[in-house]
Amino acid sequence: MVISLVIAFTAALTLTLITTPQIIKVSREKNLFDEPNHRKLNKIVIPNLGGVAIFIGASLSSILCFPKIIPPNIQYVFAGMVLMLFVGLKDDIIGSSPRNKLFMQILAALVLIFMGDLHINNLSNLFFINQIPSWISVPISLLFFLFIINAINLIDGIDGLAAGIGVFFMGTIGFWFYANGNQAYAVISFAFAGALCGFLRFNLFSKKHKIFMGDTGSLILGILIGSLSIAFLNSPPSTPILSDLPHSPSLLLGLLIIPVTDTLRVFYIRVKAGHSPFNPDMNHIHHVLIKSGLSHRVSSLLLVGWSVAMFTVAFVMHRLIPATLSFIFMLALTWLVVNLIRENNNRMGRMRRMRLIVIKNRRKNRLSSFN
Repeated sequence: MVISLVIAFTAALTLTLITTPQIIKVSREKNLFDEPNHRKLNKIVIPNLGGVAIFIGASLSSILCFPKIIPPNIQYVFAGMVLMLFVGLKDDIIGSSPRNKLFMQILAALVLIFMGDLHINNLSNLFFINQIPSWISVPISLLFFLFIINAINLIDGIDGLAAGIGVFFMGTIGFWFYANGNQAYAVISFAFAGALCGFLRFNLFSKKHKIFMGDTGSLILGILIGSLSIAFLNSPPSTPILSDLPHSPSLLLGLLIIPVTDTLRVFYIRVKAGHSPFNPDMNHIHHVLIKSGLSHRVSSLLLVGWSVAMFTVAFVMHRLIPATLSFIFMLALTWLVVNLIRENNNRMGRMRRMRLIVIKNRRKNRLSSFN
């Protein structure tokens, strides 16, 4: 089984490294670029179809390395990803309305919930809730899918962030599925981890052949993370190693602390300001770090590092305090740290503006004295 995981990771990495330059070439010939605007941090046109290479590399390697017997809902996971592939391609190439994108997200989520039987049925005592009736489980699962898909899409604003969090999530949860004896989910997790690593080679470490994953990549990654998250929550531990680690929502939050906190935070800021929660702005966590003077690479590294730290906290606190307290603590701490950085940015900005005013006044005084 370990060999299958290594092959899946390596094959996906290799295929992505091979296909990405070809996709960049086609994008340049057909003028398929991510155009800069007032909300985007990139200032030059860059190809944005990296999600196609990720999907090709991960899908082919997964199919090649799947065990002979796979869970029946795996086919619906791929069906959901294919739906998101077409939605993302349309949006990246010619644009798509938010309403159409939402409709297709709902459709993909319903396919996974009803046909793939991927719905949340137990919260493991989070907020003192355990078993969930099916009539409540379906709408909760639908909202969960929509939240995760859009949360991953929202954090894809700087180089390496969405892919870096994806690698951490896929590697960690892939190991969990491996230790739990679920080879099919472990294979697909390691395959996407390998494909994302191949994508990072061009997205984060290349200037001449740089590419973005675009909505194609973020939507595929979002629905896969949502699917694996529900499978993680619903999978009872089957080995002694995992007996103290029962599909805890706090552990899942530790893995996804950045996209979850960022989405909740920007929605709160927008509603508080009297705007629609879907109205785009520059208040995301990665924008806060960029405004503090950090580069894309350092900002992404810090945010992925924070995810690792929060998962470690969740792992330790799982044995010491109730899941609800751990859940609230991680959300509150991340929110607080981001707000402190933002307030420091605002303070430094005010100081810079005051300094400019002083300099301008001095120049005026000097000119008036000469006259």
